[in-house]
Amino acid sequence: MVYEFAVEPTLLNTWDQFRYLVEKFDVSQGRLISRFPKKWKKMVYESLNNCKEIERARIEEGLRRIDHRLLNTIRSYNGEGPTWLENAEASYAQKPFRAILAGENPRHHAGVIDGRILDEATALWAIPDPPRIPRLAANIAAAVGPFIKMGDVLILIDPNVRPHERRYASSLAALFEIARRTDGSFPERMELHVRYSPNVPQAPTIEWLTEKCENFLPAVVPAGARLTVRILKQRQGGKELHERYLLTDIGCIKVGPGLDEGEAGEEFELVRLGQDLYRDVWTDYASEQPSYDCIKEIPIIRKAGPNR
Repeated sequence: MVYEFAVEPTLLNTWDQFRYLVEKFDVSQGRLISRFPKKWKKMVYESLNNCKEIERARIEEGLRRIDHRLLNTIRSYNGEGPTWLENAEASYAQKPFRAILAGENPRHHAGVIDGRILDEATALWAIPDPPRIPRLAANIAAAVGPFIKMGDVLILIDPNVRPHERRYASSLAALFEIARRTDGSFPERMELHVRYSPNVPQAPTIEWLTEKCENFLPAVVPAGARLTVRILKQRQGGKELHERYLLTDIGCIKVGPGLDEGEAGEEFELVRLGQDLYRDVWTDYASEQPSYDCIKEIPIIRKAGPNR
């Protein structure tokens, strides 16, 4: 759904090229620029020595606004001898990028494409539409796993979560486990947002939701992960609490019809949100002034015993 691209820093050393390339990256377009190496932005700055003052200022300002288009990554980089492109090719051999964008391809590497001329017909550059996939836990985890590993925040939003039902437990367990990074760590902030609807007949009570979350969620949270359940209530005259999202600090995916597994023949529909909608969802659920009242927070700690 969202792919990592290595971009040679010197490709961005003119304003026209910077603007041309950078606007093609963000979560909604399914592309992120790998922060390869960690000092990638510094390397772009260092490539601007021949720019005129106004052009340099534009690029520097652009770099200050680019972080939502970048992906932090754990990749080795040898700064002592090999060129950036040689390092990128070596890293590709260990863990492939979607593609390496460079100004040349002297070794005719199959994963390198010309970053100065990009064609949507090029297989490595073209991004497929988000898939509709059979509504099974393993399928949604596989589809969104690379995306949710990218951030330091993971918020699962489904107003109707019923943690004691297998259809939810299976998908939640798969999503939490797929968030585990290669070093064994998890996003620093992991939350599950559910709905309390006091004016709806036969809707779950806070006590019922609390009991189900405390008794059943510890079994689906991996050891080492920390989860907070937030029980939300719609405000009088406020936004409806209805949609289902996978929300991170780098972007958001809308999931229909819900995070739970379905019957045979049913499908998950996944939609990457653009930046404007993403900012709205972040404000609604993750900001210091969210759009919903939080009635209760429930910390979930895994009970002793192996993962199930």
